[in-house]
Amino acid sequence: MSAPRVARGGALLPLALRRALRLAGRHAPAEAAAARAALRVALAPLLRAAGDPACWGLSLLTDGGYPCELAFTTRGGGVRYTVEVAPPRQPPHGRLDQARRVVERLGGAVADPGALAGLRRVQAAGGLRYGAWLGVRHHGGETAFKVYAEVPPGGREAALALLEGGLRRPVGVAGRPAEPRMIGWNPATGETEFYFGVRGLRPWEIPALLDPAGLARRGPEVLRLLQAACARPIHPRLPGAEHGFSYALGPGSVSFTFYAFAGALFGDDARARRRLLALFAALDAPAEPYRQISAPVARHRGRWMHHGLFGVTVGPAGPPAAHVGLRPPGGSPHG
Repeated sequence: MSAPRVARGGALLPLALRRALRLAGRHAPAEAAAARAALRVALAPLLRAAGDPACWGLSLLTDGGYPCELAFTTRGGGVRYTVEVAPPRQPPHGRLDQARRVVERLGGAVADPGALAGLRRVQAAGGLRYGAWLGVRHHGGETAFKVYAEVPPGGREAALALLEGGLRRPVGVAGRPAEPRMIGWNPATGETEFYFGVRGLRPWEIPALLDPAGLARRGPEVLRLLQAACARPIHPRLPGAEHGFSYALGPGSVSFTFYAFAGALFGDDARARRRLLALFAALDAPAEPYRQISAPVARHRGRWMHHGLFGVTVGPAGPPAAHVGLRPPGGSPHG
């Protein structure tokens, strides 16, 4: 792919992001440099409005409203993040196409415009809150994108129609309505990931969520990894009232991810960091980028969580993986 086009003399990235990229550069210098350039493009509308405090404190992407979230995974490798592509005062209905334009400016391909048309149909009902976010991964000299398109309440049927035929049976657990919340779209391949929210879920119901993907046998692995991360027993009740899950549809296979809010699992940032570092060590996963970037929250017990969603992913083969979102600490509005 071509190098990102960055305007000369543009505004600097915020301090929290500059710090995170500097530390990431110790472990993945090429990927951190690519992220720095790409973020200048993706966040350009917010950087141009840097004097407006709403740009850095009203996003729905993170607790505390910061418009960028880093991602760390036990699979390791590269630099990952999700960003807003427009200031909060811009209407959300235009952000799906804005995300596409950012992908194109960064040299990414849009190989399946039909999928984009399907996402527009999902959002046509209106009632959007954030519209779309953009996920970016830099790894091994390559950059991959995922556009996260919001599914409004009125777009439920259109979203499920896009999923039709991709799974073995309908989604959900008896007595636990599962609502589509978001669709992740890879512009280069057309592959999609469907995200759902569910309330009141019990631990023993998790295998039933994996069943439509043909992965019910891996339910115990999801529960074991979730328990290894959590600071308290997850039986007979999962921490928190609301959880999420997703199905990523790839060529000939489906992977499943279960999500829980870090605040419900861990209680506060300080506990989250301790438990996650222990989990990375137990899985023999590379932890130094996360350890260094998250260091400012080692004693953070405040109201605003830097950690976002914690997820456990399984596919047809291979070990399960854990991942977590982190609002970059050190210089953000809430610490």
